[in-house]
Amino acid sequence: MKLSFAEKSDVGRKRDHNEDSRLADGELNLFVVADGMGGHEAGEVASRMAIDVMVHKLRNDRALIDAFIKERSVNRKRVLLDLMEEAVQDACTILYNIAQRRQMKNGLGTTISALLFAGASGFMAHVGDGRIYLQRDGELHQISEDHSLLQEQVKRGLLRGRETESFRFKNVLTRGVGIHEKVQVDTMHIEIMENDRFILCSDGLHGYLKGERELLRMSQDNSPAELAEKLIDFANEAGGKDNISAVVVDVEEVDLSPGEIEAGRKLEVLRRIPMFSRLSYHELVRVLDIARIRHYEKDSVVIREGEEGDCMFVLVNGKVRVEKDGVELAVIGNGGHFGEMALIDRERRSASVTTLTECDALEIDIDNFEELLHAEAFLSVKILRSFMQVLSLRLRDTSSALSEWRNR
Repeated sequence: MKLSFAEKSDVGRKRDHNEDSRLADGELNLFVVADGMGGHEAGEVASRMAIDVMVHKLRNDRALIDAFIKERSVNRKRVLLDLMEEAVQDACTILYNIAQRRQMKNGLGTTISALLFAGASGFMAHVGDGRIYLQRDGELHQISEDHSLLQEQVKRGLLRGRETESFRFKNVLTRGVGIHEKVQVDTMHIEIMENDRFILCSDGLHGYLKGERELLRMSQDNSPAELAEKLIDFANEAGGKDNISAVVVDVEEVDLSPGEIEAGRKLEVLRRIPMFSRLSYHELVRVLDIARIRHYEKDSVVIREGEEGDCMFVLVNGKVRVEKDGVELAVIGNGGHFGEMALIDRERRSASVTTLTECDALEIDIDNFEELLHAEAFLSVKILRSFMQVLSLRLRDTSSALSEWRNR
């Protein structure tokens, strides 16, 4: 893997000290932005200490990172996600205990937005209202989620459009590192691609953005160093009411294994499926994270009629034939999907599916699917609503076909 990066921070035009801290560690491939809380000096101490604790934890467990790079298995991916969460939890406990011992009325707290790169993967750990953006194929996506009262109101449909601009409590956080002894940490695995750009920033920057398109325009044709400088200038010119920090990371080379399919193709396939059509890019990445790629030779049986079903399949490459009682029902090609009813009822398969060519398919099993739905309430509502629409259309088609058959 080859990365190029830059970082920059500024006190802004209204504050007399900088409570933001940031890290761009090219040896560990760890990048962090933290925005401290707790009053004069305390915020700066909290943000810097949180980053130091994370670095210490990850360096001590460097062997786990190296093991993943050598063998990118599902289990080792889980280990690194847990490692990122543990690093943030360690920081949270230490900050909380220091505040308790010193009887600090306002406590010690900070936000954390962190990315660790390993192999062809990125591992995110996020708490608070800092942000991580991914620029890919000419589009920009926010892949972190703000832990703020404003975002909670938006997710619940209580605030829309311009109402968000006048919301009085937009800066109130719902999570912070060090506020309590433990904190809920958002972690995510991201398959990275060459030419990806990641932008990590504090709310002193993104609070002035009018949308992702504005950030995308600023990012075009600028190196990481140029963009970091440009973002700081932009926030200061817009008012500079808070500290401003930005870390920009460009992915120049990715270590893909032989035959490995890049993330962009897999995400594009998922995007076309009605079941996932309502999902944001962030949510699609969540779904891709629970899918595993399976390769099949020609004439392989993927699904056998009568067997118990526990997963669905999405074809990335190749063609398959669907048969029932030896009668061909359909031929499915690239981007097609089958077996999705298994994610609902675990019933026996109603038809067989055999490959007509070599195939690569994304496989999503019911256990991981249910775990995702339980963890992501709003995502699950979107998926289940889309699923009901798909089933409704199929029922209408079946009813129409029966009606035509009876009228013959």
